[in-house]
Amino acid sequence: MKTSLIRHIVIIAALVFGASQVQGQMIIADLSGPSENLINEEVCFDLTAWNTGDIGYQPYIRLSLPPEMPASSLSVSFLDNPISSIIEVGTFAGDPLEDPNLIVEDPNHLINGQVGNTLVIVNLPVGSLIAGGVNVEVELCVRINGDGVAVGSPIQLEAQPVYRYGDTPTGTNGSIAGAVYSATVTPTLYSISHVVNQGDVLTGNCVPLEYSVNVNIAEQEIVTGLDITADLPSGINYIDVLAVTPGCVVISEPPTDSNGQLLVTCNNANGTEDPVDVEVTYFAYLGDVLDQNSCDSSYYVSQAAVASNEVPSQIDNAIVTGYHILFDPVNPSTNIWPGETVILGLQYQVAEHVEGIDSLWVDLIIPDGLAYLGNATVEGLPLTAASVTDLGDGRTAVSFNLHDTFGADVQPCEVGQFLFEAEILETYFGGDYLTARDRLYASGFASYSLVNGVEGCVRPVATGYNLPPAEVVKELISSPANGFGYVPGEQVVYRLEMTIPSGDSKDVIFEDLFPVPVHDVNDLNLTFGTDITHSPTDNIGATPLSISIDSDKNSLTIDWGSITGVSNGTPTVIAVDIAIPITSEPFADGLVHTNFGRFYSNNSLLEASVDVDLTTINVGAPELIMFKGILETDQPDAELAPVMVPVNANATNIDAWDYVTYQITLTNAGLAPAYDVIVTDFPPFPELGNCVLESVKNGEGDDLPYAGSLFTIGLVLDSIPKAEPGSEVHRVYIDYECRVQDEISAGDYATNTAEATWAAVPGEQNSSTRLRKVHSSSLLSRALK
Repeated sequence: MKTSLIRHIVIIAALVFGASQVQGQMIIADLSGPSENLINEEVCFDLTAWNTGDIGYQPYIRLSLPPEMPASSLSVSFLDNPISSIIEVGTFAGDPLEDPNLIVEDPNHLINGQVGNTLVIVNLPVGSLIAGGVNVEVELCVRINGDGVAVGSPIQLEAQPVYRYGDTPTGTNGSIAGAVYSATVTPTLYSISHVVNQGDVLTGNCVPLEYSVNVNIAEQEIVTGLDITADLPSGINYIDVLAVTPGCVVISEPPTDSNGQLLVTCNNANGTEDPVDVEVTYFAYLGDVLDQNSCDSSYYVSQAAVASNEVPSQIDNAIVTGYHILFDPVNPSTNIWPGETVILGLQYQVAEHVEGIDSLWVDLIIPDGLAYLGNATVEGLPLTAASVTDLGDGRTAVSFNLHDTFGADVQPCEVGQFLFEAEILETYFGGDYLTARDRLYASGFASYSLVNGVEGCVRPVATGYNLPPAEVVKELISSPANGFGYVPGEQVVYRLEMTIPSGDSKDVIFEDLFPVPVHDVNDLNLTFGTDITHSPTDNIGATPLSISIDSDKNSLTIDWGSITGVSNGTPTVIAVDIAIPITSEPFADGLVHTNFGRFYSNNSLLEASVDVDLTTINVGAPELIMFKGILETDQPDAELAPVMVPVNANATNIDAWDYVTYQITLTNAGLAPAYDVIVTDFPPFPELGNCVLESVKNGEGDDLPYAGSLFTIGLVLDSIPKAEPGSEVHRVYIDYECRVQDEISAGDYATNTAEATWAAVPGEQNSSTRLRKVHSSSLLSRALK
């Protein structure tokens, strides 16, 4: 029997599976999704996976999709980046399905699943997961197929994270499969939302309330006998219907200026791609429901319901809270930074059901970091603060009598604005610089009294601005020499960049988490200006406080400390370029790896921000495939099979003293050259003897120089190139001849095995970084006599 094991290096390594399989890693995950979703429309699930223990290599996801979720509709994104490597394996029909990422010798190769479900493999652009590193965050979106789906009956999606290569970069110990997680969603025919254009409202009809009952019907579905009701509670007075979707009819309405029920019916309603398929919009207002002798507010719930011939009633509520007077902040709407002058203030509105406002004060504390400049106005009239008090800690207390400045009572339904100017300072009272994400809000109270009503009502108010957050970028700025994938020994350059619009931030730290094993953080020269340099986009030239590495996480940390300075209206940019080589450690060929950047910063209150960005790289490695077979023999009755190219034949009917010529074929199928290739072949003794090496040629027929001995210490080739279009130099043929000895018995067979090892970079014949062996065997047997 032929026992040829011709595998990618990673697959050959998997042949040692069994009880010794190491599982020092655990993949922990969380899978969640909406409780219900419309049929014929997309539903999305979030899966987060992380590692505990040692490093796990090449994570991917197995999905089991029920028939109601067609695999053809699946789309996947990883940290908001679309994933294209999605493999639809097949549908479970009772027997297990084969995982295309694993070889048959792997115990996790066969997958069982619910009959009718479809198995899908999602390959992630992640080389490894490290405890304490960045989590895998994946969004899985799939359409619920309306054909045959039972509305109201839950359906379940299953996901299983797997480490393709387990606990080694090349899969020596096989894969590691995590637990199976599930998420359930209930298909629905339609959904309802009842919304109102404002939550805080005034009594009266100064600014009418606009309510909408929206029905989203599943795409391509028809709903019959659709009834929409909106119940207006006592206190909410109906005005009129604004709009009704064509095809729907208003059956009954509440009395004008009173509460009651609005009823709309639709004989047939069609589901479309629009988020709203049926809409009923109506006007109403809050009646005279508040006591003018009280400062209290009151809230009101309006309930809407939708029912049809197909689905029982669904309800949703819209809630409003009523007041005598409303205060809304007037805040800056554009990005600003220290040194800017801003206009802050309040807009006020008065209810219809009051006789007016005869006292209106605003008392504010201007925070440290803002300087009160004055230039206050109310309704465009100059407003002088009643008092301005320096509190001695950078804060200023300011009090305004809006009523007296305005010179008259504020009338029902009146709308006005109170504004003032403030400067955003460079530093706080204690000398610290203002930083990104600092909150600069003037806060306090507005107090008012009603004409012929309650006096001294107080409402909290605030107006201000948050300094904008930092923006971060992690990107690859170099290109591989071969135009596709980086190979061992090649330099890769990454950029880490933080832009701070306000110019200042505390405790800025860059963390670069390099993918394992394609980079080794220990290869970096940590002296700033060598492998780690200022990027051309950097505009401050700061020197890091410290640069350190964490070998366990394979991460680089650059601590910048606090970034401070006088703002000139130009955002601060901190940017470094990091040059790091691809390692010579063994790793699989043709994969995509992700390099994460984590950016840490604090604002003045030491509230932390952690931002993550990523970039991906393609990598290539040498990948030798070996075939060995019997090329020819001088025995005319011998049978060589199988007949194929490359030669892979066994021989039968061989007799003593026959000559047998073997051919070893080595093909580099990888994206990088294989170096210091060592080939050994130990013909079985005593069955074979007098073995002589005949030739070592490449696929072009050229003789190749070599060192060593095939039959003892190994035949050494300097390199085998990667494949190039129109060339066969990536293929090596080694021919040798042996003579069958008389010790072979009738009916016996002899196995002859060759093996090869190689390195990813030159000069590593004795290094632990050599890639594992590939093997190939051939048999010969003597005829029965």
